Amino acid sequence: MGVFLSPIMTNSNFAGGALAQAVNGMAAQMAPRPPATTWPTGPEALAALFQFSDWPEPEAGDSSSISVDDCLLNGGDFICRMTMHLSWVETPRIVEATLRKSLDHWSMLGLKEIKAT
Repeated sequence: MGVFLSPIMTNSNFAGGALAQAVNGMAAQMAPRPPATTWPTGPEALAALFQFSDWPEPEAGDSSSISVDDCLLNGGDFICRMTMHLSWVETPRIVEATLRKSLDHWSMLGLKEIKAT
């Protein structure tokens, strides 16, 4: 996401500099991309998906899997783009999920499919 503002609008004299302060505040809250070693693993994301969806845990040897493709950090939550390969669905699904790590496991807070355009 990008924002372009005219230099006059971010001038400290325009609206008392409130706009510049707001833009700078948003930029300060955006954290850099966390290292991949801090992202949930595929099996952790799969377990979080089953818990989030209230599905029974997959049987041992189930062919479902998740590949975590990319994550961003928003506050303490990870927003991840993932590829789901579910054994009962013919084609893989690209999804975006919000995950939070607690002491010893990941919890999924939300999930949405990304439709191809």
